[in-house]
Amino acid sequence: MKEWWNSLEKREQRLVLWGGVVVVLILFYFAVLSPIQDKVTTLQKNVNNNQELLVWMQQAKSEVKLAEKNRVSNASNRSKSLLTIVDVSIKQKQLSGMVSEIKQVNKDQVQVKFNDVQFNKLISWLQQLQSRDGVNINKITLRRTEVEGIVAVDTVLVRVGG
Repeated sequence: MKEWWNSLEKREQRLVLWGGVVVVLILFYFAVLSPIQDKVTTLQKNVNNNQELLVWMQQAKSEVKLAEKNRVSNASNRSKSLLTIVDVSIKQKQLSGMVSEIKQVNKDQVQVKFNDVQFNKLISWLQQLQSRDGVNINKITLRRTEVEGIVAVDTVLVRVGG
């Protein structure tokens, strides 16, 4: 090998030396730097995915707490009569003055009649009854009035799972 090296001219020796340096650098890049860079990229993706998962889990935690609160609320409402639940919710939504009749049909059904009620308030009240108190509409009749956005309503509400 030494004989071969000495047989080369100075210019050829420099060329071989620089070529060797380039080959060593290329080998170093592909054997050391590239795998490290790939691993860093993979780890960064894992961090990003885990951060997204953490955000989702925190949101899910809030939803679970809310669902648990609603479940406890619904469970406590089970001990209340449906008539009481409906009456309290009517008062909370400030619809008392619009009710013409409210009566218990049976243990798990209540009939409510409104002479003139704002449609949007009615929908909000019904949605709250369903989501918070577990009360659904069994039957509903809406009649238009002369005033836009105001309806007359006859509805029968039923306790879910009742």
